[in-house]
Amino acid sequence: MIDTRQRAGSKSPRSAVQPALVFQAFARADLGGPAAYGRRFDDRAFAGAVNLPDGRQAWLAVVADGVGGGPAGGHAADLAVEAVLARLTGQAVDDPVAALAEATRAAHQAVQAAGRDVSRRGLASTLAAALVVERRLYVVNVGDSRIYLLQGARLTQVTDDHVWWRLAVAEGRAEADHARRHPRAEELARALGLDGDVEPDLGLYLRGGPLAGEDATAARDNQGLALQAGDRVLVCSDGLIKSRADCSGRATVSDAELRDQLEYGEAEAAVHALIGLAHGRGADDNISAAVLAVAASAQAGPGWRPLLGPFLGLLFVGLVSALAASVTTAWWLGR
Repeated sequence: MIDTRQRAGSKSPRSAVQPALVFQAFARADLGGPAAYGRRFDDRAFAGAVNLPDGRQAWLAVVADGVGGGPAGGHAADLAVEAVLARLTGQAVDDPVAALAEATRAAHQAVQAAGRDVSRRGLASTLAAALVVERRLYVVNVGDSRIYLLQGARLTQVTDDHVWWRLAVAEGRAEADHARRHPRAEELARALGLDGDVEPDLGLYLRGGPLAGEDATAARDNQGLALQAGDRVLVCSDGLIKSRADCSGRATVSDAELRDQLEYGEAEAAVHALIGLAHGRGADDNISAAVLAVAASAQAGPGWRPLLGPFLGLLFVGLVSALAASVTTAWWLGR
């Protein structure tokens, strides 16, 4: 886990009055639950501080979920994450939105080039990346990996899933209820490495996304959203949140559970807890989660919640000891 201070850069006119934010970052890519055993490990995840070429420090969380079977999917995911890191750390990031778009196109081209090998035909990957520069959040995604933002008690999915059923509804070709039950419902509509150019989704959706009528241009204008103390950003693959393997129709990990773990856990604890929940529900796919967490205040310690367990444990031991002493005293007096 990385835990250090990031101060607003000198280029920001408000940097002199903005307090430091304390960021934590942690990522984990996991094979998945028992139902996923025997599958290839195709997810890759990264979260941490990155040094921009101009000397500023930024924070990045990225998840790639590879497609293609065999070792190909994992290779595609590796290429995607490596391309994003190389672009952001190797060239100027004057415009973070443009930099993320260029990084996505570079990742697409890298996966395309690798897919020309006959043994890797069909190589593809999703990509979801959250970049924080001078406390402002920028996102990009291609495919069905997601980015969530927790502010206060509100959890918002700030990316749109590029899957067949959502595209069909958005284009007016099907009603939502029917499209969700279609055999192609969860088929990827966009991915890195497919033929032709890639269209990065640079919208930061705050009001429900395209199916709720949120305009893509307005969503792009949301880029650069200022983060505050206590905010959390989660980037995850679909293995964490898609429908359970037991066909119950419920999500592997619900929005309420995402919110609870993000709100009360530090970055590393939240990632482990979320992946643990998915494991316990028999996740049948790889599971990845990357979290960027802004501490409650620059000077705040871990708070009282982490101390609650040890305190209750000591209280329990004390009560048991007192009860034992009382019973022993009563026994002696009654002799």
